[in-house]
Parts: sequence; structure tokens; C-alpha cells
Amino acid sequence: LLIIQCSIFSMLLKAHDSHYIISMTDKKINISLKGYYVQDVINAQEEDTIIGSVQTGMSNKNHAACFETSITSEIGYLLELALPPTKGAIPLIIRINKFSINELVVQQSKVVFAELNISFIRKDGSLYYHMFDAGSSITSSSHSFSKHTIQGFENCFFDFEIAILKKQIENRLIPESELKSNPLEHQDNYGIFHMYTIPKGLFLSFYDFRDGRVDTTYHFKINYHTLKNDSTMKASISFPSNDEPTPIWGFTDGQRI
Repeated sequence: LLIIQCSIFSMLLKAHDSHYIISMTDKKINISLKGYYVQDVINAQEEDTIIGSVQTGMSNKNHAACFETSITSEIGYLLELALPPTKGAIPLIIRINKFSINELVVQQSKVVFAELNISFIRKDGSLYYHMFDAGSSITSSSHSFSKHTIQGFENCFFDFEIAILKKQIENRLIPESELKSNPLEHQDNYGIFHMYTIPKGLFLSFYDFRDGRVDTTYHFKINYHTLKNDSTMKASISFPSNDEPTPIWGFTDGQRI
């Protein structure tokens, strides 16, 4: 992972002199969310033009990948088109905290790595409420940057809908000055960083882990396995009854943190 990140950084440094334009013309983001509309899109990143890098030609020359205009205007247009104002709908501000798509040659094959993190902020008159942060990570052999852009935002809006159904919305009042503040630069805002002890239980999703929500209602046994010629220990879990939940993102034994 570190090698990949260094490679991406190196590619971006070399790619500024030539640009690869990604067209979102005639593209559409499909969102099933009801009762809300996108009023505005804010980009909390320093960069609002380049979203990553692409490799072209026989020599895999690096190019900076850009939209025809900017991240804010292109994504703003698509999201406002997907969720237009309707009677009684609640206005949403979408803040883009991280948005990058990079193409790398891995074992002689091109692989695309796409990462997206966005915040859902509700506006009520002159007040703003932070509701939820959603993220999407995609690794694919498909080289369509527009496809990965659409899939990433659709994934995040789907996760937002699930959070609403599970009543996992924060609804934290924030000052207007915080609208452009990137939460990824202040990760101690997330619940897991404030848990000094964690009870034995399950994390049913990454969001449960990030926000420190441990499900302690399931009874399970933890089995530890020491790997041969290695001091590393692996662990697996088993359930005495057939009440195993799916999916399971992770678990904690209540002793290690």
C-alpha cells in the first residue's frame, strides 16, 4: 500500500505538464434518496481541478486527470440534477473531503484505484447540521474514470440512506465556518479515537468501527492461531448457535486495543 501511494504521488508530480480530460457530458448519477435535495457542493480539498492521474500509450505516459471544468462544478451539476428541489424536501450540502482516481501498472496490467469521502450536511434556515460522512474505495481493471466517479457517489449516497434507516445520523450543529473544514484532517472527531476500552463484540460495518459502535448482543468464541515460523497470531470467530450476523466487518475481544 505504501509503495502504491508513493507511486501515485510521483505520478502526480510528473503529470502536471499534460492533462487528460474526463468528460462527464451526458453522464448521470442515480440516487434513490427521498425527501432531500442537493442545494450545494463544497470541495474541502486544496485541489479543485486535478483528480488523479492516468497512463496512456505504449510507454504508459502519465497525465494529470481533470474534468472539463472543475470538481465543484462538474459534481455539483450531476448531484443537483440527480436530487433536484421538490416540495417539502430538505436541503443538503455535500462536502467533498477526498476524491481521487489513479491508474497504475501493477504486474503489467493497468489497475484503477478510486477513493471518495463526502460529508452530508443538512441546512435548516441559517443553521447547519453535520449528518454523516460516507466513503467509497474501488479497485478495478476498468479504465473509465467517469464510471468510477459515478459509482463512488452512488455508493456514498446508498450508505447515507442505510445510516438514516439505522438511525445512525449524527445531526451535530456546526458553525458556518466549519462548512469547508475537512474532517479527514481532524480524525479524532470520530468515535473510535475516544474509546479507551472496547467491550467484546462485533463491528458489523466499517462505519460501526469508525464511530465506535460495538454490537455486544451476539455470543461468539474467538479462536487464536499462531502462524508457523512467525510470532504473528491470527484470530477467527465461531458462533455456538446459528445466529451469526452477516456481513461482519470485524470484532474485538475486549482486551486489546
